[in-house]
Amino acid sequence: MYKESQKMIGKWTFKIANTVTGAVKEIEEFNIIPTVGKMAFASQISNQNTTNIGDNLYIALGSNTTIPASGDTQLNTEVIRKAVGSATFSGAVAYISAFFSA
Repeated sequence: MYKESQKMIGKWTFKIANTVTGAVKEIEEFNIIPTVGKMAFASQISNQNTTNIGDNLYIALGSNTTIPASGDTQLNTEVIRKAVGSATFSGAVAYISAFFSA
């Protein structure tokens, strides 16, 4: 019997652009992938899914400083939520984007 284990991590790269100068600042952050996200991924790759992972996908920003927990299903003190603008992948990396204005 062969057994392999993988660990999912959330690495977010934020690109902040100045609309006047065009200057781009890039910020990298690491965060957890909550249990509900891991369950969606597991159902997708096991072919037991009822919807695609990208269906109804949103990105939200919050202002709370509480450390996230695996059981979380939403942000504490959510400030804004936007539907994903684009979602693609290359190899084992997903690229999911949303645009937030100032």
